[in-house]
Amino acid sequence: MMHKFVQALRIRLESVQAHFDSASPPALFAAYLFFSVVMVVATAACGLGQFPVDDRTKGYFWELNWGLNHLVLIPLGLFCCALVIQDVKRQIARISNAHMAVDGQFRELSLKQLQDDWEKVRLGPVWFAVIASISFAASWGEWWLGSAGQMLGFVPSEPREMLGWTNGAIVNPAINKAANMALSFVAFTAQGFVVTFFCYTVGVVLVFAVWIYRYSGDQQRKIVPNVISEDVRRGFEVFEPLMFRLLCMALVFTLVAFSIRMQLIYNSSYSPAGTALAFVLQDMAAGVFASIKAVFQGQSPDLFQVSLVPVFGMGISCATMAILVSLVTIFPTLILSLLARDSRESLRTCLAQADCPPCSKRSVDRADCEKRLKHMDFWPMQYPRPLELLAYVVFAAFCFIFYKFTIVLFGVIAMRMVHVVYKALARTTAP
Repeated sequence: MMHKFVQALRIRLESVQAHFDSASPPALFAAYLFFSVVMVVATAACGLGQFPVDDRTKGYFWELNWGLNHLVLIPLGLFCCALVIQDVKRQIARISNAHMAVDGQFRELSLKQLQDDWEKVRLGPVWFAVIASISFAASWGEWWLGSAGQMLGFVPSEPREMLGWTNGAIVNPAINKAANMALSFVAFTAQGFVVTFFCYTVGVVLVFAVWIYRYSGDQQRKIVPNVISEDVRRGFEVFEPLMFRLLCMALVFTLVAFSIRMQLIYNSSYSPAGTALAFVLQDMAAGVFASIKAVFQGQSPDLFQVSLVPVFGMGISCATMAILVSLVTIFPTLILSLLARDSRESLRTCLAQADCPPCSKRSVDRADCEKRLKHMDFWPMQYPRPLELLAYVVFAAFCFIFYKFTIVLFGVIAMRMVHVVYKALARTTAP
């Protein structure tokens, strides 16, 4: 009986995981955006969309970690997550089409062999269940501690300035407590779904990075450069689409982490700003320049203020930034760079043999093959380059800690994007 239950549960988990793996990015974006609009309407109908707390305006629509995130950033983030998951599957075909995967005798591995090898190590339903369980448990725990528990009297209420729409009935008796708890439960359940999708995507990427790096030191399988590629990366340019989508996902969720942090800082501050958005514009956009001016005048400004509020949401945003900086941004690119170096050495070992299949089957002589390897670029992306990526990561982490510099980070990103677009347009319009 227990065996049948476990088997049925496994089948169900595999079905749910398959839906995550095959989710259409546009459909996922549209579905979550529709849900967010419905939440705006529902909270407004219950008086939770906007209500006063002393001299401040709170509510689903006005709180950055809910209104801005769930209407704009999270649909984009889920779109990027779905793109990354689908691109991991396509990446195996790209490697095969570039003829880069070989066995111990440097004979090319087929697409079927690569796919079978990937199936052995990819995240299974058990790991998917662990990720989903932790994500939903954390979200529902936050719902109880920050919403239902406070309204029912089981958890001490937060200070008035920290209260938001999730426990608005505490400050506004006209708001129905049952409706407040129900809507906040739906919102935190949606948060659990988002965290599950994000963490699952990170898990897929990390497993893929570890899997592909196994082809570096294994005697039975290797990754070698594509010697007939005209790109200086000699085949490793096939990883660029995946890395670009991964960086886009990292950028969007970086903004999500910043918006959570900004809302919590506003809640715990003594700023006279009436809304969180006004606080961002006054304390960050204008405040950073006022603080810099004070430095030159010999005063002691609060330019390097940290303000890490000890609440659950701050823990989530800090954990998200740590994952984005270490696991999503740095780890995969470092793995691919090391793999590229090792692949060149593997092919040079092959060239020392009487016959080197990766070269001979492509009608490339040894001298030409060695010449192509000599100036090989080990970085898988044209943009950003290693130092530029490192500078972005370090500065983003710096701005996350010293939040008043955040506006500078957004300005740098915007200027760099304009520059990249300009260069791309210049190339396409060049005679």
